[in-house]
Amino acid sequence: MATVPTMARPSAPPTCMTWLLNPEASPASAIGISDIEIVKGAEAAGIVIRNLPDGWLRASIGWWTDEGDIDRLLEFLRVRA
Repeated sequence: MATVPTMARPSAPPTCMTWLLNPEASPASAIGISDIEIVKGAEAAGIVIRNLPDGWLRASIGWWTDEGDIDRLLEFLRVRA
């Protein structure tokens, strides 16, 4: 099962969030879905993420992102976990 990491708030907000869906296995393939399929599904849901080499996924966050955006991203990932 994929895990969604719990993140502590740093003193200065990061501008990118990068994660593996399942750090113990080969990333997205461990849950039977490719990282590209996850990116396309996110796009269809109005969430912009991208895939990086070796199955890493990344979302850019910053002043343009509010807590609702982060909540939508986390819920999107939970449903696919």
